[in-house]
Amino acid sequence: MIIDISNPQTVATKAIIGLEAKTSEAIAIVGNLACVGTDSSLDVFDITDPSFPAVIGDIDSIQVHDVAALGSYAYVLYDDYFGVVDLSNPSEPAVVGKLDIGDGPHCPPCHATALSISNNRAYVLGG
Repeated sequence: MIIDISNPQTVATKAIIGLEAKTSEAIAIVGNLACVGTDSSLDVFDITDPSFPAVIGDIDSIQVHDVAALGSYAYVLYDDYFGVVDLSNPSEPAVVGKLDIGDGPHCPPCHATALSISNNRAYVLGG
């Protein structure tokens, strides 16, 4: 859902983003793109016209827990991974780096659920 908050006294819905049978988990905005993480994909929407968001790319078969975006990249917690997704061609988003953060010596088990990006670092919460 895109909500206009330009006037705090009269907030209004601009658009509903249709995800068909998917369950949305997270959203991050970078420029005119909305990266929407779902239980089965990462969908990239063009939100140049916020009244008519349009899906322009996706990565299927991943369960997204959270997403953050900065510059030309989306940073995604999915399945048991932290992934870096290149958005320079938003119609063809691609995982260009990933780190296994599932069961391991430093995280037994992580179950990462939240993510924030700042100063060239990713901060991940799990429990």
